[in-house]
Amino acid sequence: FARLNKWFVLPINDHSDVKVPNFSFNFNFFLHGDNKVCASVDVQRHRYIYNLTNKDLEKTSPSNVILAPYGINGMLIGHISRDIDLNILRENWERNYPVRHIDGL
Repeated sequence: FARLNKWFVLPINDHSDVKVPNFSFNFNFFLHGDNKVCASVDVQRHRYIYNLTNKDLEKTSPSNVILAPYGINGMLIGHISRDIDLNILRENWERNYPVRHIDGL
């Protein structure tokens, strides 16, 4: 699961036809009385969230992205120059934002 602001969502690893349930969860904890801790769980449906892949980085058309964990909206723009090495681009990106590596992507 990934945290987007106060919600926990399960992102999909690729853009294939295999779909997982698209529910998001929000947990709240509070004290009731002197010694009771209560929890409330809010469950909602959301649109599918995808992990970025190398194919996404190679696209030349802009794509909307959400940056975890704070749910910041962004725009992934296409390449301006084809001379850019994707591995160097990813390494530069990882300096500012941790990217989880998935085998084969």
